[in-house]
Amino acid sequence: YSARFDLAAFDPKRTPHELGVQLPPTLLRAVPVRQAEFIAGRFAALAALRAAGCLDAAELGIRKDRSPAWPSGFVGSITHVTGYVSAVAASSPGTRALGRDSERILADDAALELQSQILRPEEIRAQANSGLRLGEYLSVIFSAKESLYKALAPLVGRYFDFRAAILNSQSRPHPFRRPPVFRISNFEFRISRPVLL
Repeated sequence: YSARFDLAAFDPKRTPHELGVQLPPTLLRAVPVRQAEFIAGRFAALAALRAAGCLDAAELGIRKDRSPAWPSGFVGSITHVTGYVSAVAASSPGTRALGRDSERILADDAALELQSQILRPEEIRAQANSGLRLGEYLSVIFSAKESLYKALAPLVGRYFDFRAAILNSQSRPHPFRRPPVFRISNFEFRISRPVLL
């Protein structure tokens, strides 16, 4: 389930009630943007759960790491950026993990400052042959690694950083779309550190 939402239309008293999603006590004093993203994300997650066959989920709890507590028998993932939200869910007997992420494309100067925290040396070298600006390249790989983290973290039960995964292959942006559309479902990763142990 994916949708656009208007931050200016968010009313912290009315919108949660209208969408059937409650703000947890930890977010009652959060800034309205954070509240709106939480409400939109949970609304999308509940829609994704219904589409996956979970008809009795009324809300999602929050785990200690602040990730969603999916109902027993289901897995899922939520992502949001300004004005956009998306969630995916599936029954867990057939699917062990899901990860979804969306990001805005970084400016090249911001990407230059962040690349050593996200990319391994071989990924930094591969950027020159990617056909992408540094900001595009880093944003796409960051999003792919964030999706991987969202999928694996509930299974391994602990934090691991972006450099724990190495991009083995990459998709090219669709050449006729502006802004470029990246198909990150085709990325292949190899785990560089023993995160599963």
